[in-house]
Amino acid sequence: MPGLRLPILVPTLAAGIAYGLFYSQPQYAQGSDTWRFFEASRTETDWLLRDPVAFFKDLFIYGYKESGSLFIANDSYWNDLKSNVIIKLMAVFNALTLKNYYADIIFFNFLFLFGPVAFYRVIKEKVHANKIVFLAFIFCIPSFLFWCSGMHKDGLIFTAVALIIFYFKKLAIFVQISAFQLFPKNRFHLPRSAHYSSHFRPTEQLLGFSYPVKLKRYYAIGN
Repeated sequence: MPGLRLPILVPTLAAGIAYGLFYSQPQYAQGSDTWRFFEASRTETDWLLRDPVAFFKDLFIYGYKESGSLFIANDSYWNDLKSNVIIKLMAVFNALTLKNYYADIIFFNFLFLFGPVAFYRVIKEKVHANKIVFLAFIFCIPSFLFWCSGMHKDGLIFTAVALIIFYFKKLAIFVQISAFQLFPKNRFHLPRSAHYSSHFRPTEQLLGFSYPVKLKRYYAIGN
């Protein structure tokens, strides 16, 4: 879908700008995480330009006096990590955009777009619908666009989950092909139809995918 990248990016950018404008209003600005993260990222950007090694190292350093608990809301490294990752990411964007929130949205949504594209590629074999309608369903649901296109953790979480599912699907296919290469049908004297039965494809059956694999064209390593 190379020709659709720009048309798909446009609504996500528009939604991201709308998200920033909405939470920049006085009645919402004080409790807005996205603008709080951005303000914190401005000083982080200065640190990045001054000492990049310390900047990235700080993300993995535990700076609290006590170990605390994994599930507590205050003074917890793991609880604060979700905010720190966003702030560090914004700081990197700031170095490229001269600390402009709305220019940062372009880079943020470029990363976020990997999630919907991965999700689209995972389910397109199973959903037979008009392509335009299908793309609109994946990329243009208003609530999804608004909350995931803004610079917050929602879009990154969706992208992470979608990429995990996408690569797990690829890994499942790779493992199955490798298994067929290691244990060809002649070793077990199985009928030809058995090699294309869902009973011999547990990973695909689990994920709901079906791929007729021609072994002579696939190799675990190499071409």
